[in-house]
Amino acid sequence: MSRETIDSNLIGKNESINPRNWIALGVFLYVSISSFLVSTRLIIRDLLIHLNVYDGVIFWLLEVVELALILVILLILIRKYRIARLARNSNVLKFIFFCISLLIITQAFQFLYTLYIGDIWGQEFIMKMGSYYKNINGEHHWKVIRSLLEYFKYAIFGLVLIRK
Repeated sequence: MSRETIDSNLIGKNESINPRNWIALGVFLYVSISSFLVSTRLIIRDLLIHLNVYDGVIFWLLEVVELALILVILLILIRKYRIARLARNSNVLKFIFFCISLLIITQAFQFLYTLYIGDIWGQEFIMKMGSYYKNINGEHHWKVIRSLLEYFKYAIFGLVLIRK
């Protein structure tokens, strides 16, 4: 089956996708998903630190949850909304507006949460969080693993957009 046949089945016979729409869709989708994931990581990380979970377990749980959320979000977009359908001219602006709205909401949450973290969790928690970062940032293998997992997430995101 040729590429044109696949595209025409997904999009419609008379519609074409502007390459700028794919780029805009990819950029705004990635930025909004990343911002949502950072908010999720903040909450999970702080909850686990407050519960005195071992630093290595916190690190791996955060990475696994983030990767699982990326896959779930992308699968929902692929299955339910068909990413190609989102890239049509009429839908791109609506979806970009949704992504920008999600970005603004999650950024506001992150700002307010980090501003009032001491009031929410207490000063003892701040000391535990400092210890967590000292342990994780002090060992180089955590940094290498984190970098490799980050590139893996980029690859997954890129493959999904290229395939669809």
